Amino acid sequence: MTGIESTFVMTGLLAGTALLAAMLWSIRYPERRVWPPQKFNMRATAIACLLTVTVFACTIGLGVLGWGSLEVSMWVR
Repeated sequence: MTGIESTFVMTGLLAGTALLAAMLWSIRYPERRVWPPQKFNMRATAIACLLTVTVFACTIGLGVLGWGSLEVSMWVR
């Protein structure tokens, strides 16, 4: 695994973990939920969108970097 792939993996895992933790916290403590916020503001929305976009960007980046590296039989393709 190259350095950029390791960076994508770690960044994606951290962003995904943060999103999952926010969801689980909101399920466990609905009166103090994190998402969806009780009152919408720009900061909470920006953080949630940034984390979501980060997870998707890292996933797509890893897919592009690893394109063609997996040996797949022709009948599977």
